[in-house]
Amino acid sequence: MTTQRTFIALDLPPAMREAVVSIQETLRTRQPDLRFTARDNLHLTLKFLAEITAPATRETEERLQRMQPGPLRMRLTGAGCFSPRIVWLAIRGADALQRQVDEALAGLYAPEQRFMGHVTIARTRRMPDRLRRALESLEVPDLEAQVTSFSLQASHLGQTGTRYETLAKFALPES
Repeated sequence: MTTQRTFIALDLPPAMREAVVSIQETLRTRQPDLRFTARDNLHLTLKFLAEITAPATRETEERLQRMQPGPLRMRLTGAGCFSPRIVWLAIRGADALQRQVDEALAGLYAPEQRFMGHVTIARTRRMPDRLRRALESLEVPDLEAQVTSFSLQASHLGQTGTRYETLAKFALPES
């Protein structure tokens, strides 16, 4: 049976996406050797589902459709890294939605053990001290934005990089 690599993503509001891209550009001038996440691939992962079958994908979508989340505002809060490869920007505000996703998918997937809201902005082969210092001094604007949706995504790995495909989109109410 065929499978596809899937995850649930919180879609970045346009203002936040623009701020993230601007931060990437600033970092690109200081750390040109990083591999930056493509603009269209920027997101916050609420839950990584791994390789799942078509029936599991349908069940996941149906359960997410039944969710009734409240309004959500996110705040960009800082920069950091997961050694040895991932450079990220921290985003606060998604914890409650992530717990709701876990509850909706209980019995299908294990709950998240250590969720930390972030968007991966770049990858590196190693994490030298100069990169850590650059991240510590990086100015991250205090930006808050209304989130309007989250989505079920398929991840297609290829020679030219990763491509994401939206399988289903789920609206969030406005506050």
